[in-house]
Amino acid sequence: MPIYPNIYQTLLPGPIVELRGYLAACGLRGRLYAYLNYNGPTGTARDELAEGMLALALERGALTPGQTIVEAVSGPFATALTLAGLTAGHPVTLVMPEDAPAMRQESLLRLGAQIIHTPAQAGPAGARALAKATAAEKGWYYMDWLNNDDNPTYHRRVTGPALVRSIAREGSSIVDSIVIGVGSGGTITGVAEYIKAWNSMIRIVAVEPAECAAISGGFIGQHSIAGIGPGIGEGYAVGKSCEAIARQPESKGEVTSTMLLGCAIAETTGIYGFVTGLLLMFVVPRIFIGLL
Repeated sequence: MPIYPNIYQTLLPGPIVELRGYLAACGLRGRLYAYLNYNGPTGTARDELAEGMLALALERGALTPGQTIVEAVSGPFATALTLAGLTAGHPVTLVMPEDAPAMRQESLLRLGAQIIHTPAQAGPAGARALAKATAAEKGWYYMDWLNNDDNPTYHRRVTGPALVRSIAREGSSIVDSIVIGVGSGGTITGVAEYIKAWNSMIRIVAVEPAECAAISGGFIGQHSIAGIGPGIGEGYAVGKSCEAIARQPESKGEVTSTMLLGCAIAETTGIYGFVTGLLLMFVVPRIFIGLL
């Protein structure tokens, strides 16, 4: 078995599995497949994206070895970028509003990130402006991942080809539509361009929350999917920990403590979603009823 220099060298395109039970339970006809992409250290698709965007920046000379990375972000990508950056030898500084969740900030600090605060009223735009100004002043690399073409480029080079290879093995006729949840827009942009160049008959469908219909020109709000991260992230962390303990029983204590830290990080979004729900129901019930 080879020894890898870091976990990112072990990442491969995720498997595609058929969801037969789901179709049967919902009374749907046809065939449904899921692309599982959560093999990285945080258990999310952001791991490969963060590492891939750093590699692309190094490739084109925008990022130099050991250069500090600064980014305006506080969500899952912040964790993925921190781990990927530090693993590659780049100090990571995150800029975020001062009212960003305290538990998430503590988790990022423990992972090794530095944090710069902006006034809460300045919002994400204020954080991005300060990150850009700080990079210019200190000679740091400002990734600007939401507006950086390295984001869709990664998916053109990696995710799109991985999907095409899997589909081609089974015959392109097995897929007539690909459905992608939209966050930054990088995944659907890169994948759609590659897939359409390969087979223009495959339909690409973007999915966004009704409460944040940015693409379709509706109201722009929060992506309220707080329960997904804990469900997948914690299960993945526990499963991998059991595998590690089975291989090396003597490392049980260290593996368990690391697993608990990972579960705590994954649980934060669920806690925020739960608290927000309680506030809506009991503090501003009219808004809650309106959302229903």
